[in-house]
Amino acid sequence: MAKEIKIGILSVLTLALIIWGYIFVKGENLFANNDNYFAYYSNVKDLTIAAPIQVNGLNVGTVKSIELDPDNVNRIKVGFTISSDIRIPSNTVAILKSENALGGRIIDLKFEKMCDGTNCAKDGQELKGETYGLINSIMNVSEAQEFGDALTGSINNTIKNLGSEESDAALDKSIRNMAQITENLAALTDKMNSLLGTTRNDIDNTMNNVNKITTALAENNEQISEMIQNLNKMSTQLVEADLGKTVSSAEETMTSANSIISSLDSSIKTLDETLNGFSTVASKLNDGEGSLGQLLNDKKLYKNLEETSRHMALLLQDMRLNPRRYVNVSLIARKDKKYTAPEEDPGLNQEDPDKGN
Repeated sequence: MAKEIKIGILSVLTLALIIWGYIFVKGENLFANNDNYFAYYSNVKDLTIAAPIQVNGLNVGTVKSIELDPDNVNRIKVGFTISSDIRIPSNTVAILKSENALGGRIIDLKFEKMCDGTNCAKDGQELKGETYGLINSIMNVSEAQEFGDALTGSINNTIKNLGSEESDAALDKSIRNMAQITENLAALTDKMNSLLGTTRNDIDNTMNNVNKITTALAENNEQISEMIQNLNKMSTQLVEADLGKTVSSAEETMTSANSIISSLDSSIKTLDETLNGFSTVASKLNDGEGSLGQLLNDKKLYKNLEETSRHMALLLQDMRLNPRRYVNVSLIARKDKKYTAPEEDPGLNQEDPDKGN
């Protein structure tokens, strides 16, 4: 029996501990003496249940609830608890601000000193709510003002000295270069305007020509279409024709032609050698070398041959005129008559050519 009682007591304590832990996670401490307050805000982004309530960085409470105002959805009611040991005055301001630059929000209570009992905020009272941005959350108003003034002065000085000739900073050099580029662009723009002004007529003429070409193309559209169709037909015929065989035949023909040309080259070389031989022989004949050269170049032999030819002609002529001088045929015997030379005997009348030599 005692064992069952112990188990029951342990179960009750465990259940009570679980309930207390759940309530504590929600921001309530059952064993602490706390006062409840609330405030209204327009935006509670990143604010969660159990977020800390601080006074100058000291945790004095936790957020208990976050809910919309049923009468005005633009306001959000945030309930929180504060330790009763912290006696806050009724004019306390509950400031919603960022805990740090990485995120998370808290409520910071602002008041000069704790109340003395006459002006203390009552349990369940509404406190004035305000919202700070990131900069105001990190630093106070005076520090923010000083930082803003210093930042503004620095920015003004930086802007004032941008592009200074005395500065060697990369930004200042870039700004000076940009100024030079701007001047160059302005000069280039002026030149372009002048060029466009002088070439306006040429541009107009060009556009007119383009319009004429376009019009001509539109008017000859049918002819152009026919030309394209003809080109398509030619392409089809070329595709259908076995160009590979034709090219192969052409290559074979070129190979044969190359062989013939090689043979012709050989023949020409042989002919050149033969002609060179003839030239050598002719040179030797002209120079009187060899028997034939000596015969061709011997003038005396030439004259003897010429005289022999002339005597042969005379002999043949005499035989024709006086055949009985050489042939005497008679069927009847008769006395021989003495030969009488004719008066016109070319052999006797002609002078002997050798007499003059």
